[in-house]
Amino acid sequence: MGINLFGLEIVDGKEKRKKSAKVAEIISSVFDPLILAIVGLFLVLQKSDGISSSVEFFSWFLAVMVVGILPPLGFLIYRLQTGKIQDWFITNRAERKAILLVVLISSLLLVVLITLLQGPRLLLAFSLILFFINLLISLLTLYWKISVHTNAITTFILILVLLYGVEYWLSLFLIPLVGWARWELGKHTLSQVVGGSFISVMVFLTVFKIFNYI
Repeated sequence: MGINLFGLEIVDGKEKRKKSAKVAEIISSVFDPLILAIVGLFLVLQKSDGISSSVEFFSWFLAVMVVGILPPLGFLIYRLQTGKIQDWFITNRAERKAILLVVLISSLLLVVLITLLQGPRLLLAFSLILFFINLLISLLTLYWKISVHTNAITTFILILVLLYGVEYWLSLFLIPLVGWARWELGKHTLSQVVGGSFISVMVFLTVFKIFNYI
């Protein structure tokens, strides 16, 4: 509770921390990596050459969802229901290993599927970005807990800026905002937050350079 002094309400430190934690929880939920992955997929498909109809668009959207997103999501829900993990964002590093293995396998299968079906080149690049990001995160998780939130929001912002134009550069502020939220909740250290963004930038720019998109 705040203290009323000479008609002015003074909010104590504990109440301020509760309010900032609530804001941080909302930010973490709004910018959930799963949500960003689905919206990011939609944005990538919108810019993909070779997709000539809405049927083809949604066919690829459904294919990526079925192969690359739904298996990890189903496994995550199963682990939650069986008590193998404590929370949706998998705060405990040891609990992340099994989930990340499923994510890694799904992202690899996605690369294979798009390659075999000769899918859109941009979609292939995007799937390779996800695979190598997941590979690096999986390896790092053996020893360290990287921030998947900052990794996901950085990847999303790079999609906006590099595919839709530099006029979206103002969205860059979302990266430190999400990073603050994860730090404020005590889920990650500053280095883990920065590390998540660094991996995204490194992999994204490398793959885009190889594909001559930049």
